[in-house]
Amino acid sequence: MEQSGIETAFADLQDPRREQGRLHKLIDIITIAICAVISGAETWVDIVDFGKDKAEWLGGFLELPNGIPSHDTFARVFQLLDPDQLQASYRAWIGSVTPVVDNATVAVDGKTMRRSHDKYEGKSAVHMLHAYSVEAGLVLAQRVVDAKTNEIPEIPELLKVLYLKGCIVTVDALGCQTDIVQAIVKDHEADYVIALKENQGSLYTYTKTMFAYSDTHHPRLIGAHSRAEAIGKPRGQVERRICEVLHDTEILRDFREQHGWCGLKTIARIQYAQRQGDVWVTTLTRYFISSLPNDAAQLLRTVRSHWHIENQLHRVLDVTFHQDDARIRIGHSPENFAVLQHIALALLKQHPKNVSLRRKRLQSARNDDLRWQILNSFNP
Repeated sequence: MEQSGIETAFADLQDPRREQGRLHKLIDIITIAICAVISGAETWVDIVDFGKDKAEWLGGFLELPNGIPSHDTFARVFQLLDPDQLQASYRAWIGSVTPVVDNATVAVDGKTMRRSHDKYEGKSAVHMLHAYSVEAGLVLAQRVVDAKTNEIPEIPELLKVLYLKGCIVTVDALGCQTDIVQAIVKDHEADYVIALKENQGSLYTYTKTMFAYSDTHHPRLIGAHSRAEAIGKPRGQVERRICEVLHDTEILRDFREQHGWCGLKTIARIQYAQRQGDVWVTTLTRYFISSLPNDAAQLLRTVRSHWHIENQLHRVLDVTFHQDDARIRIGHSPENFAVLQHIALALLKQHPKNVSLRRKRLQSARNDDLRWQILNSFNP
């Protein structure tokens, strides 16, 4: 009986059920669920319907000692399955097939699964923190944010499980904290680019003042300076982005050495402008801190790439996988189902067929050969 790559990757998961009533193998349950999600399933009932329709195909590589499990069995298993174990198996699988390389950008951001709340049980919606490889287009790790806190203390915990040496970690303004930059630089030997807002009073004030000064004086008078410009057409409107970087001034060294901003070398300003007639009108100004060297072009690319986590992950999960509409909410089900979606997304992206993810899922639901290829996309 031929095995799929998924069976091998997740074979060591610990079964949370009592040994006495296990009618179905855990790896069979997980593999059926992944195949079903690849093919468009969004609920436990969808997964069972898929399993029954494709029982003969599934029986070609799964044991299925008692046929296709019921939707109650799928729901109960994923409610009980330890999400840390499932995520650890996922990380090991992703790490083995797409290792992170030097200078890769890893974007960190959170997403709320809006329908995962349960007002009768007093349970708020699950908020997931993701680490996303921009170059590979894959989720590297995820972590549930405790409802009583926020993302700040969870970011270092999320990063702990990753190998990030030589990478560039990007975080939005909420993560602009000394503990986080120290974790990135000291613990992982990585670099960072982090958005800066008023939540960091003295550092924000200094950054804004220095760029205001550079606007009225020659920028080279206040330290090493670089500038880069890019023009794009997001949302159908021409936009110009100008990035200016100041490098390792005396006060920046003080912030680094005396105030705990580990690795801080550069501050940056990016001005966004839209064309109105014959003139460019500035619509937004953002500030950043970074451990990268004085290279405005690199920093501009890195900041731009951070938005891939929104456009190519979070939006895809909502629009293609309808994650925000899912009412899976009991026990560990929300975070475990999210991992199933991440696995399916990784496999679908890896398969070379050049159609949209939506079409690829629909075709997979009909075509057994295509589904087998997708299931083994990472296999040599």
